Amino acid sequence: MRSVACVCFFRPNSKIWAILRIAGEHQTVPRAELSVIVTLEEFAAEGTILTYVGDNKPVIDLYNKGRAACKTATNADLYNLLYKYIDDKHITLKLIWMPSHLDDPESDKVRPGWVTDLDILGNGVADALATWASNACELDLNVIGKVIFYTHLCSTIQLRLATIICNLPNRAHHRKITNVKLLKISFEEAIDMSRHLVHTEKGCAQMLDMHGERRLGYQVVIHPL
Repeated sequence: MRSVACVCFFRPNSKIWAILRIAGEHQTVPRAELSVIVTLEEFAAEGTILTYVGDNKPVIDLYNKGRAACKTATNADLYNLLYKYIDDKHITLKLIWMPSHLDDPESDKVRPGWVTDLDILGNGVADALATWASNACELDLNVIGKVIFYTHLCSTIQLRLATIICNLPNRAHHRKITNVKLLKISFEEAIDMSRHLVHTEKGCAQMLDMHGERRLGYQVVIHPL
């Protein structure tokens, strides 16, 4: 069971802050990143111009694609709320992506030219605050123990069933034979549809050759008139 939390500081070097759990059943990191941006818009004053620098590339890229793309996203509910705050408060919001953990000496990531020292410092502080907020909202192991056990059990059963299905021999597919329905037509209609020359005489019908002569060997239909 994943639990995601956010922490927001509203002024530098101040004690005004908020810690909150993500709303909804889906507790994912992208949803947490987006929730922070939404919370920022919620408390921003009307007409504010905001620049947000974050390290979650999918969230920022999707916002920069525009409203149409955000409406079909997994977290469309939060994007809709974000745009509602922007419209109602006439806020100008710019989202910029930066690589994470650039403050780590062992990191081999390349620093883009637009990333400032303040961006790197702020990103490091945000990671530290995120860890603190996550620990503050962490669930007790006695609560989630059964959830972890049964989740693992279901996964094991699914893998076993998949293995059995993949190793079974292929089933024999028998072609289904469909009965052909004969067209019910009258004798006169059958004669009209035939490409042969048919002659009726004395209650019998005989097939003629191409010259119109009777061929006894070609007598195929006898029908009482």
